[in-house]
Amino acid sequence: MHAKSRFAPLRNLAFAFKRWFKRLARKITLNAKEDIMPRIIVERNFDPPISQEDLNACFQRIGGCLDLYGVRYIRSRISTDRRRSFCEFEAADAQSVRDVQSAARAPYERVWPAEVIGES
Repeated sequence: MHAKSRFAPLRNLAFAFKRWFKRLARKITLNAKEDIMPRIIVERNFDPPISQEDLNACFQRIGGCLDLYGVRYIRSRISTDRRRSFCEFEAADAQSVRDVQSAARAPYERVWPAEVIGES
């Protein structure tokens, strides 16, 4: 029996394992990308400027609706003149965040998907 023919089954097994491993790695990578939910930005304008009490009441109403629509609150920024704000959420889509805003009776100007840049 030649050395080549004696090791042929092992080479075939190694090749099959290599193919299987590449497919598994590709599946894991795809699943990891799918698990990341998009970030959604909500823009708000207030005229007159919003008071802290009204802002707290709005956030409390929003907080009560997040789980109903599968949305997670990330953070908010409000301008120093209290006339504009940006809120960041994590959700499957922008419509889920719009639904939260409507259910919470929270006024908004625009809702749009965003890409995170520079966050570690």
